[in-house]
Amino acid sequence: MPEPTGSTVTASVVYVALADFLQHPVVEQARLKARLEELIARAIEPLAGADRIVADTADGAALIGRNADWGDAGGRRPPVVTLYHPDNGDLAHIAAAWPLLTLPVIGLNEAGFALSMNYFDTEPLLRPMGGSWPHRRALQTARSVEDGIRVFQEAGSGIAFACFMAMADASGAIGLVECRPDGGCAVFRPEGDWFAHANHARSAEMLPHDRYRSPDSFARQAGMEAAVRRALGALTPARATAILRDRSGARFPNATTVGNLFVLNAAVVAPAQGVLWHATSKQPSAPFGAYRGFSLAPQGEIPELPAAPELASPAFTRQLDAIERARRAIRAQRDAALKQDQAARRAGYAEARALWDELAAEDPARLDPARIALARAEALHGLGELEAAYAALAPCEAPDAPFEARAEGLASRALLADRLDRRDEALRLWRATLAHLDAGPEYNVFGELRTLAEAGLEAPSEERDLPIAWWDVGVPR
Repeated sequence: MPEPTGSTVTASVVYVALADFLQHPVVEQARLKARLEELIARAIEPLAGADRIVADTADGAALIGRNADWGDAGGRRPPVVTLYHPDNGDLAHIAAAWPLLTLPVIGLNEAGFALSMNYFDTEPLLRPMGGSWPHRRALQTARSVEDGIRVFQEAGSGIAFACFMAMADASGAIGLVECRPDGGCAVFRPEGDWFAHANHARSAEMLPHDRYRSPDSFARQAGMEAAVRRALGALTPARATAILRDRSGARFPNATTVGNLFVLNAAVVAPAQGVLWHATSKQPSAPFGAYRGFSLAPQGEIPELPAAPELASPAFTRQLDAIERARRAIRAQRDAALKQDQAARRAGYAEARALWDELAAEDPARLDPARIALARAEALHGLGELEAAYAALAPCEAPDAPFEARAEGLASRALLADRLDRRDEALRLWRATLAHLDAGPEYNVFGELRTLAEAGLEAPSEERDLPIAWWDVGVPR
């Protein structure tokens, strides 16, 4: 039996807290915390390492961590952080978004009220004329979550744009409103002291109007929840950036994860500290860079939240190379689809095809083979190479293919089989498509695909385009 390495058989626990810690500016908080750690280290120095444990705990204040997923249009849509100082009595506020978007994607005001807007796919999505914009008004006037909820409820059915709006304030309160034109706003109140939210409705009132109950949204929300659970009890702004970068369980960077390639705005907000940190790196690696702090109060220099160590690794660089080639292929492919000149059209598809062929041949694969198979098949289809397009979709039939890639791949193969006069194979694939969709009853985004498959069982499809959603390739265009 090994000799014990420590002398203690019972434990004494000392808790040390900094009085009024949250009342200090963030720079002062960092200095006080560093000084406390220095004093503790000096005090416990005589103790053997095996005889002591030092645990740092979070302060219990509210945090918002947010990845806003949207294409950056090849760099033409950069993230922007704007500081507003109204001269009409409204509250000063910070808003992160992108150029020409007048709504805050993530925001914080001088009273410590913060909000985060998510896209709500519903009908109607937008009121084309008139309507109210509580999305901005809440930042201009609200001092608490209850104030923010009231601003949205007062807008009611007159709201101009559908949204999910998560809220937090300096007291630690949190909440969520789900709003649609002609339908007003419903309030979702989490049962615990935290929640994660993606792009599907949570309230009973809005569930019937939700058009985006998708594998993508469910997977991102589950990823956020799992990442937060691992960090509970130690959540800090720095730890929040690790959650925003989370790709746990994903073999490929173009998988559906929290830190996915579509992230345009990555931000952490600490309402009680009055600080909004925004990532300094851009798509497709936005969450992984350092985060710069912005505040409306004079706080001196706000310490950056550090970049992820893997950002400078050779493996990450190789991933970025593959992603850039995929983006070039998508750009060539989408441009080709818009061209009227047949020679120019073929040239665009041929350029895309060469890049996709190169990526598909890599061993080991750097991007998900089933996802890029969708785009590769579309390029081949654009060149009129139906047999090659059919073969390119084989990875979509793999058991571990993502749900949406498998659904679209099966339906595309069925359509191509009909075009190639392989009716028996087409029937097998149409049946496989329907069986696969039946395995995901929680999803409602595959209605058109189901209709296509049901019609395909009755007669060979006349559809000319492959039923592929570009979002499901997993690479922003």
